[in-house]
Amino acid sequence: MHSKELRETHIVEFKGEDYKATEGGRKEQAKDIAALAIDGGVLVIGIVEDKLTGLATDLAAVPVEGVVERIEQICAGRISPALAVTIDDHIRDPMDPTCGLIVVTVPATGVPHMVDHRYVGRDNRTTRYLAHEEVARLLARRDADADLAGMALDRFYDRMGTDGLGPARLVVTATPVPILRPQILREQLTGNWEQRFTELLNAAANDMELALTAEPQLAELTYRDWSFYHSGSGSSSRRVPRGVARFHSGGAREFKYVIEVSEAGAVHVAAADVYEPVNDQRGRARPAMFLTREALTVTARAIAIAARVAEAAGTQGSYGLGIKVTGIEGCVAEPRNSTELTSRFLNEPPYREDDYREVTLVTGTELSGRLSPLVDHLLGPLLRAMNYGDPLRPPTATY
Repeated sequence: MHSKELRETHIVEFKGEDYKATEGGRKEQAKDIAALAIDGGVLVIGIVEDKLTGLATDLAAVPVEGVVERIEQICAGRISPALAVTIDDHIRDPMDPTCGLIVVTVPATGVPHMVDHRYVGRDNRTTRYLAHEEVARLLARRDADADLAGMALDRFYDRMGTDGLGPARLVVTATPVPILRPQILREQLTGNWEQRFTELLNAAANDMELALTAEPQLAELTYRDWSFYHSGSGSSSRRVPRGVARFHSGGAREFKYVIEVSEAGAVHVAAADVYEPVNDQRGRARPAMFLTREALTVTARAIAIAARVAEAAGTQGSYGLGIKVTGIEGCVAEPRNSTELTSRFLNEPPYREDDYREVTLVTGTELSGRLSPLVDHLLGPLLRAMNYGDPLRPPTATY
């Protein structure tokens, strides 16, 4: 190994041997991983470094059996807030395939994480406990990121009103926070941009299909082969300021769905007409029906597109996810079956607010992970307010 090519830094941690299988060893590993999370980084187990210079000096493959499961348990149970990391154990010793390197990629969350009720961070090459002032500053930065994501959500919502979507609409946004490179996708969205845009959306659709295969609860609540437009409608892609967009027509409106990707790596999705009037068997007007299945499908598809865009942009930092639904005062949730239609839906008290809004910050790893937790973060509070229950959060869920 050429030691000058690899050095331990603020965002890179080397371990020449695996952590001990003891309480102290698990705590040490939790601290090392949590300390990397503020700015993101990589923990590599199986590389020996010079303690004075931090330069890598040798490989020291470690047994890999059970290591991935152990690290996942540590990140879920010993670090607060819990961390979703990526663990790679495929670099094996050709002389002994049971040993190799363990590479733990820790996403940048922008906030400090606790181990044993104390916040930890990282200096140039060491892990340490954070002072109160440092924690307060980092949490304030997190709040500022959430505000930026909320402003991006509101701007897109207002623009969709100006562009012709009616007052009853749903918008979902995914915004990198902070936006460090406002033209990070410039190359992908120039030249033959329409073909590349179509390929990106098709790839996201395939990702969602795979996700729904693995997440039956979400699959039962969404349209499986739904692609933002219905039979007989049309679509067109065009350049928009700082990005590209696809517009899908539907019914009498100019367009019903909008998918927009910006050069900064942000994703904006809008859907019009998120409810429909309902009459009972005697023709009397009943509370309008909030199109729950459509809302869940649009939200899940928007997240899948955002994950694909993040991959194309090479961003693994924080993303601000936002959802805003308006025009739903007096609505009740769409029933899941005919039994609910007769036993619950027609007698359910209507939703009392005109709108609903939610913003949450997630890591790049979470964005490319399971759809159900993120969809639940965004739409779960609204579904519960409409007495729809917790269909995406099983009793044993730990996320």
